[in-house]
Amino acid sequence: MMPVPRPAAILSMVVLLCAAAASVVTLAWHGSFPEVSPAPAVNQVLAEARGWSAATLLIAIPLAVVSLGAAARGSLRGRFVWLGSLAYFVYTYLEFAVSPPFTALYLLYVTAFACAVPALVMGVASIDVSALPHAFGERRPRRALAIFSLVFAALLTLAWLRGIVSRTLARTFGWPMGEDAVGHVVHALDLGLQVPLGIAAGLLLLRRRAAGDLVAAIFIVNAVCMGAALAAMVGWAAAASGASVFRAAPFAVVWGIAVILAGAFFRAGNDAPQASSGRSPLGRLAATAIGLESLLGIGAIGGGLALMLGPHGEILPLPVSALTGSPFADYFVPGAILFAIIGLGPMGSAVLTWRRHRVAPLLACAVGTALLVWLVVEIAVVGYTNHPPLQALYLGLGAAITLVGVALMRQTGFRLLRRASSPRGEAGRPGGLPGVG
Repeated sequence: MMPVPRPAAILSMVVLLCAAAASVVTLAWHGSFPEVSPAPAVNQVLAEARGWSAATLLIAIPLAVVSLGAAARGSLRGRFVWLGSLAYFVYTYLEFAVSPPFTALYLLYVTAFACAVPALVMGVASIDVSALPHAFGERRPRRALAIFSLVFAALLTLAWLRGIVSRTLARTFGWPMGEDAVGHVVHALDLGLQVPLGIAAGLLLLRRRAAGDLVAAIFIVNAVCMGAALAAMVGWAAAASGASVFRAAPFAVVWGIAVILAGAFFRAGNDAPQASSGRSPLGRLAATAIGLESLLGIGAIGGGLALMLGPHGEILPLPVSALTGSPFADYFVPGAILFAIIGLGPMGSAVLTWRRHRVAPLLACAVGTALLVWLVVEIAVVGYTNHPPLQALYLGLGAAITLVGVALMRQTGFRLLRRASSPRGEAGRPGGLPGVG
């Protein structure tokens, strides 16, 4: 298997930055999706976009970050998950780009899917399909995954064709307006992308073709991300309109099935790297630290850029009057601090954790503490808001990173304070992180 193509990895990072920035802005800014005219009581499109963005920020982006790192280390399962997450980003930001309304985030959407498409193509081309039967044995849920793929494609086809055929027979043609135009785009993308992918995955698995595992992996990871996004979208919109959030239950069930099948599929894989790196695998604590720090860093980079590009509240709806009495005239400097310290800092800490550096646990504690201090200062200056509950979420994230850092410090013991007596640490580096936990 070829190494992960460097251009594909770079393009994937651009996709993640765009996705994080768009998700954070959508969650924080009421103007990210303008209301239709005449304005309804509830901006349903904004509510749905916020649910989708929350799932992207909390599930799809961390999954892509962790899997890209694993793929770079030679993990076949990591490469499959990375490609599946790219398929999700292609669908998501193609839909956002071509659906009305035209928003301030349009160029982020276009950049995200324009980079995700070639990254996905290069990633697929780097896999030796003929070697896949040796990587996934008979323990994988081949038949169950095939049936799920075909049933998913059939139900999606029936759901959309019913309305399309009835309108065609009734000759009710014309220009879709408002929210109907969004549905028009969704129908095209589902029937043109999701349905063929599901059919291909199901048939290739049933016929035991070598490419079946690759296509099925892309399909099931995409289904995991898509199911979470749909459940969050429907639940968020229902809550915004005062309806029952249990409307999202069918989508949550589909998501749960996809998660179970994905877990069984990837557990069956033989994930021995093609070339040994000489280092033991990352332990669970270290992998958790990398995921949490990457999630924080990507979101903070997006938020910091939004504040620097709109220092007077043009992008994020923060009143400049809230800074009265502070040393800042606008939000440019706070945005730069957010970008550099809360954004780039966690990304650097995640890289050092991945490299098993001995100071990584201490840096994880510092990152979590810095986030908590930032939020305390932010709440003291601009006040606390629960609409949306981003401050509460990031308080929880800061506490989680700090606790993981403390656990890593306890696991590594005195290696933070002095070099181990052995000339080389467990991970093949002086005083490096162990590969357990």
